Amino acid sequence: MKTLFLSARAAALSLLLAAPAWAGPGHDHGEDAPAASPAVPAAPRFAALSELFELVGVLDGRQLTLYLDEAASNAPVEGARLDLTLDAQPLAVEPAGPGLYRAEWPEAARAGVHAIAAVVTDGDRVDMLGAELNLDPQAHPHEPAAGGHPHAAWPPAAWAGLAALGLAGLGGLAWRSLRKGEAA
Repeated sequence: MKTLFLSARAAALSLLLAAPAWAGPGHDHGEDAPAASPAVPAAPRFAALSELFELVGVLDGRQLTLYLDEAASNAPVEGARLDLTLDAQPLAVEPAGPGLYRAEWPEAARAGVHAIAAVVTDGDRVDMLGAELNLDPQAHPHEPAAGGHPHAAWPPAAWAGLAALGLAGLGGLAWRSLRKGEAA
């Protein structure tokens, strides 16, 4: 029984030590810290996935770079033929390396959602993939949270609550073990 309580104490202590570290004197990065450079928005992109292939497209100006991989292994697909349409208009696609293809956007990229359809022919395997490319300048679904990490903005009370929840769970396990020991 003493071993059980020592184990519970050790687990509680490890939970408390796993809480985020707080900066001490001389490690404050407040007003004296250099200003962070503004976040550079990611290039517009789309992804299409099927059982056979994964196609990712990245638009940089008028250059559309396409990455074609095996869905199961993520290995580049070499020697495949890629037929691509943008809003039902065909685009000329040129191979540029293993699993790498390039196409030129037909006009200056205009805001809005564009329908992408691709037919991949790799030997006797043929597959059709579809996606949308959103060029809305207001849409930024993949920007990181403040501080670059989604948990960076959690207040200390949230961390304390999380630690208390863990301790309560350990206490419940200890109590349950004690009850089982008394019943035996």
